[in-house]
Amino acid sequence: MRTGAPAWILAAALAAALTSDAVPAQDAPPADPVAEAKRLHAEGKEWFNVAGDTDMSREDRKRARMEAYPRLDRAKKLLEAWVAEHPNDEEKLAELQADINIMLFWIRKEAGVGELGGGAPKPPKPDAPPAGAPPAPEAPKPEAPKPEAPKPPTAADELAKIRSYEKAHPTDVPGLHEQYTAFLAKFPDPSSPEYGEASQRLDELGRKMKDVYRLARDEDPDAVAGTDPAEVERLVGQLSPDLKNPDAAVRERAAKYLGNLGSGLAAPSLVEALLSEKEPAVLEAGKESLSRLGGKRVCDRLLKEKPGSPSSAAVVDVLLRIVRKGGVNARIAGEAVGGYAKGLDEAVRADVTSGLAAAGKDAAVGLALAVDLAPVDRKVEYLDLLGQWAVPRTAGHLTKFLVTNPQGARRAQHQAARKAIEAIGKPGVRWLIPALDDKEHQVWTAEMLRQITGAKPKDDKRKTWEQWFRENRKTLEPPK
Repeated sequence: MRTGAPAWILAAALAAALTSDAVPAQDAPPADPVAEAKRLHAEGKEWFNVAGDTDMSREDRKRARMEAYPRLDRAKKLLEAWVAEHPNDEEKLAELQADINIMLFWIRKEAGVGELGGGAPKPPKPDAPPAGAPPAPEAPKPEAPKPEAPKPPTAADELAKIRSYEKAHPTDVPGLHEQYTAFLAKFPDPSSPEYGEASQRLDELGRKMKDVYRLARDEDPDAVAGTDPAEVERLVGQLSPDLKNPDAAVRERAAKYLGNLGSGLAAPSLVEALLSEKEPAVLEAGKESLSRLGGKRVCDRLLKEKPGSPSSAAVVDVLLRIVRKGGVNARIAGEAVGGYAKGLDEAVRADVTSGLAAAGKDAAVGLALAVDLAPVDRKVEYLDLLGQWAVPRTAGHLTKFLVTNPQGARRAQHQAARKAIEAIGKPGVRWLIPALDDKEHQVWTAEMLRQITGAKPKDDKRKTWEQWFRENRKTLEPPK
């Protein structure tokens, strides 16, 4: 997990917050409920970020969830009460409410059983008999005539109910996502118009939910355990056989709907079908669905195809499509295709590095992995680009150009790599240190560390620099 502040800063903030009383009492209404809700949302979001930081201990992440949840829950209730009394404000507060509801969803997904409370027994109702009292005898009731069994609701009826709920509760994105998923599982006829409408809406809601996670945490939401409900697994099982249907239109529809599910569970079926498909429209639907799904599960499945095999062209195409879409998925796919390029021929390597360079900063790590595979006349250009982007995680990969006494074109590349590392500066130190293990590049890597930090440790061993980093991390990675 990559966050704006390192773990030691987040841990200190965590300890400070745990000794404070930042969440107001539920029975003390604020003077400005909307302003208070916005404040609680901002604080809850910060703790939501902390809870996703894998550099922190499991216990600290749990504490962070326990800090985030009551703030967001309180903000949710304040806004609901306000909108009930001021319906004209519903539209302008809708995005904020949806953001809060989605973060609450992800926290509940990550929390252990009973972690967030809510498991205490409810108090008895005023008219309930005292504990231990024998139940009061019930008077016999006359038998009522059995009503006629109601007709089961049709797909149109059920979809109308969901639309009605959505109209009344437009900010309940997680609840709506659950209802549309259940609808598709209950009415599994992909040829019906209701299925198509529900599938499209599920896609939109799923993207909104995952975007909140990605933007807040800069991480892949598919990493959360239990993201996919049982209904999604059923839907993947229902649609996947259609990818082998003799009718190309049915295969195309299945590929599209699997992409709309928003789940990496569909990756194996889609990739398998993609590699044997000949119909252009179906190929395009499969590639687009995989690129829209993105995430680690899709990339991992694609990387199982051997570089240089007949399927590698499709693998590169899909990975670069994901990269071009930007964001967290672009970083995951960029790293995937950057490593995959090593097994490809020279022309394809050139296409990969060109595609990564064109994709922008989100593809920086991927480009750093593959830049040494680029055409000689483009390497300095790409190294300069990496210096402009100054992404800390690229620093370690740039050390491959830091050879002693470089000659010819390698000299210009050496200089460009040094400038790029200098542009990254102190935030790149943690990524430079592991490169000290490489004897071929150790001398200049150590020199860059000394130039950036001003430190003069007793030797250039990785262990020595790691100890120095632990002692000086606060000066290298200040809060942003």
